[in-house]
Amino acid sequence: MDLYSTETSKLSWYRTDHVFKHVVDVKSDADYFEATRFAEKNNLMIYSLGNGSNTFFQRKKITTLIIRNCMPQFIRSLGGDEYEVSSSVNMMKLLRYLYANERDGPYNLASVPATIGGAVAMNAGTGESAGLYISKFLRSVIYLHNGERFVKPVEDLDMGFRRSLFSEQREYFIISALFVFPEREFDSNPITERLDWAKNNQELKVANCGSVWRKANWRILNFTYKLFSNSPAYISVKSRIWISNTSKSHRYILRILRFVRILHLLAFRKSEHEIRIVK
Repeated sequence: MDLYSTETSKLSWYRTDHVFKHVVDVKSDADYFEATRFAEKNNLMIYSLGNGSNTFFQRKKITTLIIRNCMPQFIRSLGGDEYEVSSSVNMMKLLRYLYANERDGPYNLASVPATIGGAVAMNAGTGESAGLYISKFLRSVIYLHNGERFVKPVEDLDMGFRRSLFSEQREYFIISALFVFPEREFDSNPITERLDWAKNNQELKVANCGSVWRKANWRILNFTYKLFSNSPAYISVKSRIWISNTSKSHRYILRILRFVRILHLLAFRKSEHEIRIVK
């Protein structure tokens, strides 16, 4: 097991600086099991990190044991329309592979800087009304938990609106996912179409982790947008459920999160974070 400490801004797409006391690069099942035993022995929380595209670190010094997914990358055809994809594969790499092989897939995620493991864990997709989630193509997931390796079908993974078993339980580590990607004829390139859409509808040139809230009151978010418009971290101009960040400090993002939470409590409204908050 490769255990180390580091100070970096590269473990979250908010690009904030943090001191990480315990980091493990997991390259095998054995690495993960050893890391969990170390965490239990030292009374540490565990967080399985994909590539940080949905992660906010709440403090300057992070004591949680950060498990970085360094598993081998692969995309395997299993015959017919079935494919196994390792959790460490980048979403864009998979989509380019599918397009080159004339296969359907979650092309609406072309603008999402996630790994397959992260996308599956969050059941990444579009709005609730459209219902275009990665679970549409998902059949089962291979994962590690409590010293064992499991294979479970999608029906047993509590997939919902941008959530799953894995987003609610941090001790799970996704190894790979089995998908069905049927053949498809293309009149145009769905990857470039989605990227063109994203340029007009998402603030991509500023550090961000995409959608922050799964549920929130739009009036409260609009008020927050106006109030923090001159802050180094602010509600995105193009999407009220995004926070854009120009600072190396996490504190500006934390202020927005706390402010929105307090306003929802005072207004007796419900809010739910989509990002994963780590201490």
